[in-house]
Amino acid sequence: VKWLEPSTLNKVEELAQRGIKKLAIVAPAFLADGLETLEELDIGIREHFTECGGESLTVIKCLNDNEDWIEGLDKMIHNKFNASVAV
Repeated sequence: VKWLEPSTLNKVEELAQRGIKKLAIVAPAFLADGLETLEELDIGIREHFTECGGESLTVIKCLNDNEDWIEGLDKMIHNKFNASVAV
């Protein structure tokens, strides 16, 4: 299976080369921060962006245990299965 393109690494390099100095990124496929978001985005991608001329990269945190997210998930589960998760 081919991975989605463009790769994050290539895209941040392109943006830095176009003169973008500040960048914020988010991993929408992840519900919780983990090693992949920490190591790949917050360390590796940040380093690559600055090496390519960028100055500041902010990684927007995943939903994690955000109260609004948990309540929304509870409502979705309740509506779908007529049940509720204990929070």
